[in-house]
Amino acid sequence: MTELFVRVLQYSLWGGVTAGVILLVKAAVAGRLSPRFHYLIWLVLLAKLLLPGGIESPISPFRLTAPLEQRVLYDAGQAAPSPTGGQQAVSPGEPVAVPPTTQTASPNPAATAAPAQRWTWRDTGAVLWLMGMAVYAAALAAGYGKTRRTLHAVPDDAHIHTLFEQAKQGKLRRVRLMATDCAGPFVFGFFRPVVAVPQVLLDEADDGALCAVLAHELTHIRRLDPPVRLLTLILQGIHWFNPVLWWAFWAMRRDCELACDDDVLRGQDEQTRAAYGRALLAVAGSGRGPRAGSMIAFSRGDLKARIRAIGSGRRFGVAAAGVGLAVVAILLILLLPQAAKNSEDGVEIGGGYRLILPQGYADECELTTGDGALVTVYHRESAAYGESVGAADKLGRLFTLERIARADWPQEKRRGRTGGFAAIGSDDEAIYVMTTPGDVVYSEQTRADYERLSLQNEWIADAFLQANGLTGYADWAAQGELSILLVPDGGTTDEGDTEVFQVGLLPDGTRTLIDEGGHMLYAQGFEAFELFETGIGVMRDGLWGLTDRTGRMLSDCAYTELTEERLGRMPVVFGTDGEGGRHALNRPGGADASPREKYYFYFAEHPSQLGPLVGDGGRSDAKGLTDDNLMAFAIMNLYDEGYEYNYEAGVEADVIDALLIKYFGHTASSYVTDYTEFVPGTDRIRATGWDFHGSYHMVLQRLTEQPDGSLSGMFDVYYVGEMPEPEELALLGENWAEAFLADDLSGLASFFHCRCEINFDELGEGDDFYLRYNSIDFVS
Repeated sequence: MTELFVRVLQYSLWGGVTAGVILLVKAAVAGRLSPRFHYLIWLVLLAKLLLPGGIESPISPFRLTAPLEQRVLYDAGQAAPSPTGGQQAVSPGEPVAVPPTTQTASPNPAATAAPAQRWTWRDTGAVLWLMGMAVYAAALAAGYGKTRRTLHAVPDDAHIHTLFEQAKQGKLRRVRLMATDCAGPFVFGFFRPVVAVPQVLLDEADDGALCAVLAHELTHIRRLDPPVRLLTLILQGIHWFNPVLWWAFWAMRRDCELACDDDVLRGQDEQTRAAYGRALLAVAGSGRGPRAGSMIAFSRGDLKARIRAIGSGRRFGVAAAGVGLAVVAILLILLLPQAAKNSEDGVEIGGGYRLILPQGYADECELTTGDGALVTVYHRESAAYGESVGAADKLGRLFTLERIARADWPQEKRRGRTGGFAAIGSDDEAIYVMTTPGDVVYSEQTRADYERLSLQNEWIADAFLQANGLTGYADWAAQGELSILLVPDGGTTDEGDTEVFQVGLLPDGTRTLIDEGGHMLYAQGFEAFELFETGIGVMRDGLWGLTDRTGRMLSDCAYTELTEERLGRMPVVFGTDGEGGRHALNRPGGADASPREKYYFYFAEHPSQLGPLVGDGGRSDAKGLTDDNLMAFAIMNLYDEGYEYNYEAGVEADVIDALLIKYFGHTASSYVTDYTEFVPGTDRIRATGWDFHGSYHMVLQRLTEQPDGSLSGMFDVYYVGEMPEPEELALLGENWAEAFLADDLSGLASFFHCRCEINFDELGEGDDFYLRYNSIDFVS
């Protein structure tokens, strides 16, 4: 609503300028145009108020008001800084034409969000404007209702009805005649009007006066004056705070009455004109009762001017009509257009981007690149003055455009700055920022020119986005709050802080997250969010993806659902694809992980493999990959491989064989072991009733490559029981993975289970990566 008020304020200013020009023109041609054209000229004002944007023209007088279209591009919570730290002012020099922007670039989302918004004069003005409109509308409605209650049917007088039908001249058949208790005759209603005549006139007036009254009011209806009057009432209510427009609408209503009188009397003789004037005076002087509010009334307007015009009897010929049309056309050409956009000078800047500058702007400025900026623009005279006095820093900086990679954006937007810092646009890879100085950067001699140029910053920012195909940093509307536990990289939840994010609705219907400082996370344009301990689930087109805590995408939106599980007490988010496959989206120990981290997290992600592989390692007679180990491994991993299994039905031998060949390269020599048996009466296999409890943690000590290309890893195996004692949990801490990957594991000796050497091959890639085990030897 505040933005709408500011826009109405601008339109009202344009309307005031238009009204002023019209009044000057009318005064200049007062005796040369007919009343009809004096009234017609006001349609230019209505057109300007209804079509404020118009078209662009370099000769428009609204170039004078263009600086008022500026919106300050500074962060919320800061005073809108000018180079002096105060409000920017328009210099007394030549006005600068700055066109309205066609794309809203919100430099600071917090400025549009209720929690971070500062109350300004614009907000106060918007409230007062709404209150004024409400009072105006209430007064108008009350007057309309009061006038309506004065209406009543005309007595059944055949003579009066005959006069009324004669005045209609066979037209306006739906228009009715009614009596009123108001002081004078008027037209009531706007789309189905009625002619209201005071009862005293119907009873006492002679036929000549009554015919004049009826002719005048019916002429108003023929000319469509009632709907035009309604339009002016609405516009007057919107611009109730503008006294120039009140004066203009009063003058328009006066010209409307003069034009109506002229139409009624066109071609009439002196006797008829005299009778009409006497009727006007009689009605104006004898009226008793309430006035007719905002209605079009016979006795309204400038009575003296109307009598003078009636008495003059002046006729206007074709030449006067031509002059009138020419005047109206010229006013439309001059007043309806909007100020033209500045002509543009294009400049190539850093990174291959194009900077569009207003015409002549570059002649007064110097542009530099480097120091991490796309461009920095200085006012040449201010910079020269600084050099002449030996200023420590270069003076005259107008603005700097920076390109900040999305990965760096969360830190950059929190970095303290002394001047203005506004995110003006973005693309898939970066955020584009305009910064302005917060200190005095010019001399008093160059101040006016500097401030005039600084008013162009917003226009330049928008032109930069359009020239380079960038999108604006979109506005958002708050839609509730979400709390996320932020855990430092490599840290524990005890070290983390809870940060509150707002869910923001973007103009395109998608959503983003906004942090406590009012800053939008750069991962934006999503339909929904799901919060996890180490990341943020984001939905686009109905599919889920994952970002990190700052909004950087960790995986594309390609999964039907997300779940979070712990691998070695490390939270990992899994995505389920359309075929039911599960993929670790933020698996610890990725491409940059050390071998120790890589294998620790691989085994943590596949805990069902460890019990059968290393569970016997604590026994002195452990012999590695026996049939017992193989069959237990097969049963334990059926679910992970997508097979269905239950104790009663068991599983086919072919399934067991396929699984063992995948992970070991061969099958077991016997299906009957200490861990498996045949389902009675069938050739299907089932477990004998057992389980591996607790968790095993594999810590790599050495990795070697064998001549055949296989790998041999020496692992220390640690075992944590299913229900650790409190003192054991204290040793492990919150993040078990961090504890087992520490350089010094002496404090965890009580968890040591065994040491083994595993020879294996690495097969598959990405989510299909797995180990095929060739042998396991336990080291005493």
